Amino acid sequence: MEGVFTAGFFCSSKNQQDVPHRGFSGKKKVANLLLLRNWTVEELQRRLGALDPMMEQEIEEVRQRYQSKRQPILDAIEAKKRRQQNF
Repeated sequence: MEGVFTAGFFCSSKNQQDVPHRGFSGKKKVANLLLLRNWTVEELQRRLGALDPMMEQEIEEVRQRYQSKRQPILDAIEAKKRRQQNF
């Protein structure tokens, strides 16, 4: 069975709703642990090696979202400072 990693969690299908956002719970945790038990050491190492680039990509996406939300606020602060200096 082939699965995908999303947001640091393994999903048994490509449907990301299979796994809660903040970790595993109950039956899903047991099912995922049983699935992991069947993987070879090489498969586990391959997936572990893939985690760092995936996490870096996710961090970069978060940075971009943060910056896109932050920039209008910084622009408004700067505009207000300029208006106050003109008085």
